[in-house]
Amino acid sequence: TRGVPLVNLIAMTGQERVQALLGVSSLGAVGNLLLATRKGQIKRMPLSNLQNIRKSGLIAMKIKSDDELVTAQYASDDQDALMVSKNGQALRFRIDSLPLRSRTAGSIRGLRLKPNDELVSMDVVLPEGSLLLLSENGYGKLTKLKAFPTHNRGGQGIRAFAVNSKTGTLAAVRIMSGDEKEIMVGSAQAQVIRLDTHEIPTLGRATQGVILWRPAPRDKVISVAFVSEPPEEIDNSSDTTESTTPSRSKKSSRSTKNAAADEPGEEADENEEELEDTIIDEPEDALDDEEEEDEDEEEDEEEDDANQLSLDLD
Repeated sequence: TRGVPLVNLIAMTGQERVQALLGVSSLGAVGNLLLATRKGQIKRMPLSNLQNIRKSGLIAMKIKSDDELVTAQYASDDQDALMVSKNGQALRFRIDSLPLRSRTAGSIRGLRLKPNDELVSMDVVLPEGSLLLLSENGYGKLTKLKAFPTHNRGGQGIRAFAVNSKTGTLAAVRIMSGDEKEIMVGSAQAQVIRLDTHEIPTLGRATQGVILWRPAPRDKVISVAFVSEPPEEIDNSSDTTESTTPSRSKKSSRSTKNAAADEPGEEADENEEELEDTIIDEPEDALDDEEEEDEDEEEDEEEDDANQLSLDLD
């Protein structure tokens, strides 16, 4: 499906479009909001400047007519930022080196771009993380963030990806903490592929990566997202709820079966007692009848002997 038009959810003019989505616990939280543009500009301001946001929105940064917003990130003062361009240049610098700006103020230069180059990503550096880079033609790799030294803001940066005609320019760049298990890669024609992170090799900075996905002709990679698992608490509660009902039904069924099994057992015991009485009584009656028949036969034999003796005497 195409989803719900955003103009039905938030107030947008005909010339505006969504460029970044950021989740925060509270707009009044202590921290910085970083905004980066396509021309390599960056701005740092307190997140609390957006605390009294209106339904129609607030102006967060003045942008020139030939520039546009690329991404927005939440960060603290003691962290580093990493900016990456589509031609594979990357620059890492301290966030506290950026001056705090007011809400309506403009931006300053973050990464100095060469002609025909533009920014594709700006993210907050994780100490033990890795940089995931994907090109338009489906080439990708992982590079340890330790390979990117910290420099001053405003420089041209260092090479992070070997861009050529085979790989195409960089399309999506994300920083991974190492806990991610799967990623989802999306194309311009709404095709999606799901990959395990252990299938992506970890390579050096000046490499082009390996082929991870071959897009169809006239298609290209445009985005990447991490696949997160549901919280364990939800799974445990659902499992407990699901397991509780069957267990009760099992107990009731077992008790029913036991009750059903007990009743035949009592009848079986009664039948066994009757059988035992019958088995014990029947042989005794049979023996008595046989003894009576034997006595009758003996009497008949004695009478026959007596009759035979009388005939002999005669």
